[in-house]
Amino acid sequence: MDSMKKIMNDEIKEVELQFQQITRNSKTKQLATTFTSKSFKMEYDKRMVMDSEGDIIETLPWGYLNN
Repeated sequence: MDSMKKIMNDEIKEVELQFQQITRNSKTKQLATTFTSKSFKMEYDKRMVMDSEGDIIETLPWGYLNN
């Protein structure tokens, strides 16, 4: 959870996780444990980030007009 907060606050750009995953060889039907990695980064384009204070991030939809 701390890593996701750092991404949202632009302290870091990307987090890469490495973990073990059980996979099955379709030819031999044998189970094997393999190492897999997955990367997470901020790709948020649905809303505009207006302000962030601590754990709270205020956003507005694109095209919002403040009257």
